[in-house]
Amino acid sequence: MNKLRITITLLLMVFAMTVSAQDAYREAVRKYMDLSPSKQFSNEDKTEALLKVYNMQALANYSEKTSETLAKRYLATQWKEDMTDMMVNIYKGHVSLEELQEMTVIIDNELGRSFLAHSGTAASQMNTEMTGIIMKLLMGGKDVKEMEPVSYDEQYPSDYLEAFDRYYEVSTMEDLIGGIVNMLQKAPKDKDSRRIEQMLTYLQDNLKAMVLHCYYPLVTIEELQLGTRLGQTEGWKHQLEAAQSRLNDSGLSQNNPIEYYAQWLATQDVELK
Repeated sequence: MNKLRITITLLLMVFAMTVSAQDAYREAVRKYMDLSPSKQFSNEDKTEALLKVYNMQALANYSEKTSETLAKRYLATQWKEDMTDMMVNIYKGHVSLEELQEMTVIIDNELGRSFLAHSGTAASQMNTEMTGIIMKLLMGGKDVKEMEPVSYDEQYPSDYLEAFDRYYEVSTMEDLIGGIVNMLQKAPKDKDSRRIEQMLTYLQDNLKAMVLHCYYPLVTIEELQLGTRLGQTEGWKHQLEAAQSRLNDSGLSQNNPIEYYAQWLATQDVELK
């Protein structure tokens, strides 16, 4: 079950030269992370929940208070550095320094920050709705065939639908879920694989209507247009390639917060199970 929870969290949770060039690239990654839409999938609250699940097994011989203290200490002292390293490892070879800088310029302004804030709020609502679906399909034993499709309400203003369609077309949301579905189809099967695959397929089929429901009217037409500009950049396309390469090469077991946290725990004078 811990494997299943980690898989879900990583789903709702998106990525040599001279030393000076490496430092410039790392700084560009950090700045983009601080601003970018991917921030909503690597924020501290979600990471803390993931670490709590890991601690239940790895620190089973310690009290809940000790486990919580260790997780909070990691988040306060090492988490941001490790997340930067993780994204550098995911992005390098796919997203260039110039592409990172171009995407940062698009979002590092008043309209860009407004888009990120509103789309982040919409993403939180999406997370709540998707968690409900996940609980029904994976935890509650509900069959995907019993789930009603999410309706695509025709009452939205036509100009909003037009802007949203252009934004969604370049957003790559379905491509990312599709990549995970393909990865699971190729992976060795276990008792959870079929249910996870069905759940992801249902989300993929209904994602556009779910996103529209959460975006309107919070994310404005102007913000959608900025998001479309961001999605049309080569860097955004290369981000998707980096994410898909990560899934194809290493699945969900490597280059994730648990890897870095486990390494940090090994330096903290605790005995891991």
